[in-house]
Amino acid sequence: MKFTSDNVQISSDESILWEDVKTLRLINDRLDLVLKDGNVVHFSSLQPFMIDKAFRLYERYLRDHPDTSKRV
Repeated sequence: MKFTSDNVQISSDESILWEDVKTLRLINDRLDLVLKDGNVVHFSSLQPFMIDKAFRLYERYLRDHPDTSKRV
């Protein structure tokens, strides 16, 4: 798994664009991506630095694309 400025790359064939994410939430040690279509993608057993990176990159995406956060 890899977090980038544009997406969350789950595998070489599967990724989630930040524009499709409504919000992130952290429950215990599980990171949830709540998608705009209502689905929730769960990531568990992530290292704290990976969780921090996800939040920072999503925050940067929202800051750089202020119009996308209004489209829900």
